Amino acid sequence: DIDMDKLFSNLSKGGCDHNLKKLALNFNNIHHSSSSSSKSIGNENIIKFFLNTKSLCHVELSSCKLNGIFIQ
Repeated sequence: DIDMDKLFSNLSKGGCDHNLKKLALNFNNIHHSSSSSSKSIGNENIIKFFLNTKSLCHVELSSCKLNGIFIQ
């Protein structure tokens, strides 16, 4: 299980935005944390990460269960 809020909150803070070339999340149950008051907060972190990343060229999400994370 991967908590999208925690993952992308940490990734969007920087540090790996110039070096991360591949993000593989295959075979995970991807969800928002239950403590998150709004799904849009997590989505803002996701958007911020993808807008600021410099070297990411491959994202793998095969066989993931997304649990409606982008539905608001």
